This record gives sequence, structure tokens and C-alpha cells, in this order.
Amino acid sequence: MLVSLYYWSVFVAVDDQNFLQGFRSNWTLTRGRRLRLFGLGVTVLFVGIAVTPEPPGFRRLSSAVPPLVLTQLVAAVVTVYTLATTARADDQLRSLEPPVDTDARPGSAGIPA
Repeated sequence: MLVSLYYWSVFVAVDDQNFLQGFRSNWTLTRGRRLRLFGLGVTVLFVGIAVTPEPPGFRRLSSAVPPLVLTQLVAAVVTVYTLATTARADDQLRSLEPPVDTDARPGSAGIPA
């Protein structure tokens, strides 16, 4: 469920949609692609964990630079990588054809006109 709503903030902040429009747009955008997006999220998470050093091991790397500074620099790089991955995936999702909805019934409740 959270994978389906990951890009909600993009719709609200970038596309200037309101709260509900952002949810609807995001739900439609991720329809049929949720498993792949989940895999992308897990991959980004593991990359972040892999490159984030543990403080005890990091202290042995350099005694001149405090470990906190090095940890914060790595965290900044991981944050930029995560945001870049999110932006690129959003661009790719928007350029794809929308999936065919076989259950759509025009005129039924809950479907916007």
C-alpha cells in the first residue's frame, strides 16, 4: 500500500494538486507497477545500508576526521541518491502508457468523470 502512495508528495508539491487529487493521481500512476516499485525501494534501501558505515569501523579509517562528519557526508550522498532514484522513476512512470483497467465501468460510483 505504501508503495502505491510513494509519489504522492511529487503530485502535491510539483504538480500543485490538492491532497485527494495527489492520492488519486499517484494510485493511477503506480497501478500495475507496484511490485517493481517495491523492488526498487528495497534495492535503494540496501544500497543505503551497504554504503553507510558503522561508527566503530569508521573510526579506524581516519583519526584526523571525526567519524560523525564522515557519517554525515555519506548520509548526504545516500539522500541525494535516493532522491535522484525517486525522480528518475517518476519520470519513467509518467512516460509509460497507463495500464489497461479491465474493471472500469463508466458511470459507476467512485470513478471521476
